[in-house]
Amino acid sequence: MRERALLELLASERSLAQLVEASPIYGGRPYYPELLADWEEQMILKHLEELERQGRIIPTGNGFLAV
Repeated sequence: MRERALLELLASERSLAQLVEASPIYGGRPYYPELLADWEEQMILKHLEELERQGRIIPTGNGFLAV
């Protein structure tokens, strides 16, 4: 489900910061916003690594893009 959400976001090129702002993992930051943003970034990076390994996304000059 999380990978699908990331792939939908990556239908157009997005940076890591844009992905964190979209919050596809936690769906927002209702409490401890700084902490949740950090966790969100770490989870997104793990999913991006896996999606890249599978050949489903490519890194770009400004972020990532689904293929």
